[in-house]
Amino acid sequence: MIPSPLPVLRIVFALFLLLVPAGAYTLEDPTQLTWDEGSTEAGVNAISQPSPDAGQYYYRLNTRTAPVWRTRLNVTQGEAQLYLAKGQIPTIGNATTRASTRVGSDGIVLATPDFNAGENWYLMVIATGANNAWSLVSGDPYVQDLGNLPFTDINGDGAYNIGEPAQNGGVADLVMGPEGVSFFKATLPPNVPAWALWMRGGQQLVGVRKNQIPALFKPTPLADRKRNGSLLLVPPYLGEGLDSYYVSVKGEPGSVYSMDSRIEPIEDMAFDGTVPNIAVTGSPYRVFRVEVPAEQVIWDLSLTRLSGDPNLCVRKQTVPGENDNDAISEAVGEVNDSITLVSPNLTNGTWFITLFGSGPYTADLKSGTPQITDIGYRGMVQNDQPQRSGWRYYRVPDMGAQLGTLGWQLELADAPPNTKISIRRALAPGTWKQKTLGATSAATITQENFFSTTGILQRVDHEADIWYVGVYQPEVPLGNFTLTLHDIVATTAQVDAYEAPVTGQTAGEWRYFRVIVPEDPALLGWYVDVHSISTAAPVKITVRRDRLPPVTLPTVNPMAADWPSGAVWSQIADFTGASLNANGRDTTGNFFLAATGATRPLKPGTYYVGVFAGQASGVPAGEIQTVSYTLRSRAIGGSYSIPVTPLDFAGGSVTLTDLAPRDFRFYSFNIPQGAEVPSWDLRLTPSVGEMFMQVRRDSLPDFFSSAFIGEAPGVTGVQGGKRLKKPGKERLTGTAGTG
Repeated sequence: MIPSPLPVLRIVFALFLLLVPAGAYTLEDPTQLTWDEGSTEAGVNAISQPSPDAGQYYYRLNTRTAPVWRTRLNVTQGEAQLYLAKGQIPTIGNATTRASTRVGSDGIVLATPDFNAGENWYLMVIATGANNAWSLVSGDPYVQDLGNLPFTDINGDGAYNIGEPAQNGGVADLVMGPEGVSFFKATLPPNVPAWALWMRGGQQLVGVRKNQIPALFKPTPLADRKRNGSLLLVPPYLGEGLDSYYVSVKGEPGSVYSMDSRIEPIEDMAFDGTVPNIAVTGSPYRVFRVEVPAEQVIWDLSLTRLSGDPNLCVRKQTVPGENDNDAISEAVGEVNDSITLVSPNLTNGTWFITLFGSGPYTADLKSGTPQITDIGYRGMVQNDQPQRSGWRYYRVPDMGAQLGTLGWQLELADAPPNTKISIRRALAPGTWKQKTLGATSAATITQENFFSTTGILQRVDHEADIWYVGVYQPEVPLGNFTLTLHDIVATTAQVDAYEAPVTGQTAGEWRYFRVIVPEDPALLGWYVDVHSISTAAPVKITVRRDRLPPVTLPTVNPMAADWPSGAVWSQIADFTGASLNANGRDTTGNFFLAATGATRPLKPGTYYVGVFAGQASGVPAGEIQTVSYTLRSRAIGGSYSIPVTPLDFAGGSVTLTDLAPRDFRFYSFNIPQGAEVPSWDLRLTPSVGEMFMQVRRDSLPDFFSSAFIGEAPGVTGVQGGKRLKKPGKERLTGTAGTG
């Protein structure tokens, strides 16, 4: 039998009454709390439990003007939970209710705008133990004043000067309160170059804000600077005068922690020098000062790791920190960090170097000019510094060997994925990471003319000069790579009946073919395409007269009567204008068609066909794809591979039965000379599939004829031609013309 709802309601109501013991406060009269001034850790205006019994206890608090509001439920016996809500009694599970339900004491910290002055908030304590003892305090958080950052003022000027001894002004063996966050305040003397905070081996989150409390307790911690375990604060965040800073430490409630707080000392080192066996077991920072000489155009800093995981950053004029620097290297694990700065970013003057890590480490620090090895314009060299990360530099000084070449190709073998080949004219190339204004993510600074991360760098129209070549890999050792340098070679191809299979072309690489277009009146056009492409990678054709593509300018005007030397021509689509074939493959750039004639660009001469292989979408980062395909070159007209079939002007016709999708046929007809032709008619009647036609006067139609749908007017005087494209039959009528 299903019970009636009435007994069920009585049972629920009875359970609710059992949770409210005699003497507990009712909803109508919550106890008014006094805002605590936060002068002590435990609070001055704490209120004790009214009863040791289990139950629900309600309180009300009117908030004051404050950036941060702390509420602590200190449980010394039994168990209780804490709930807060604005303007209403807290409801468990409600999205607007703030709760702390950990075992033992509880704490909740809010920051504006999560609360504002003059609001009524209700607090609920649910005690669940048999014999409970607890107290409740709510108001300003306790901020422990660390005082002035201590140092020995040798010259008595009240400001810190580099070289003066500094002492620890932190705290030791503190217990983290139930809020899971503690607050401190420190005052810095003028001219502090760097302030180091270190959690003495702990990985608690430490944050700093100038003149206000860091809100590390928020779901997204809010601070000017923050980091786990340690933090180095540097100018310009550190001001030049006497400034106050608030520090917040976030950790596990009940855990014991210590925080070291001191001015970071600075040591001098020579520009061309090494500091060996830097052993760091305490605060994870070591700072060095270096004078970079005048006219220095490249500077290399490298760490040789002996133990731990040291990192490196550098900045001019002021000490760098993890999030405030001109350059930073944070290679992970056993990889040796290095930074190479180049002109114009590198200038002479005072520079500072900071070493840092997340734990103890030992390393050698080396400063100076990196090794730059002279090599030939053509040749091969193997890396002789395989354990180094960062840059390995070479210089190509022989300008005479660079003259008269089509282009220059550099190939990298046996290098880690994403290793970069970079070249720069007259100066060494450079790339480094940089974090400024407290940024947690790094920007990339680059000084180079050309680069590639695919293992092949190709430069057409190469200009003779002194060129610097750099091989760069910041994340892992460079390894035993081989660098090969040689001229770009173009395969000799025929204008007609030519077909060449290409295999293993790397994404990002060009392959070249040299074609001579002869002076032959029977040659009406030239068609180049690629087919049988092995992957979904984009493969695109570009043609340039007398030189290798690609270049940005000059380009060929498809409607012009000339193809200037050095001009480049890329075409997007074929006659259909479609970017996808019947199989859904993108065919953009797979075709090239040019027509001869007095009004058309193609002229007798030497042309270079470049085929570029791109990277297919969906290929994993760092993986370089290869592609295979077949290049085909055919001439049009006369006895060439693609004929132009003549039709009689009066009554001429032809039947097609084998035209493949996207294929084409050329036909021609002549209007008789001297004959009066009041009109003429050209029709296309498809029997299977969709077809369309394109017509041009005096030369072959090409991919650039005007496109429209419907019947066309006469084509007299229209050199661009007309495209007729609509479902079903096509018809073109010409009027009032003579041959």
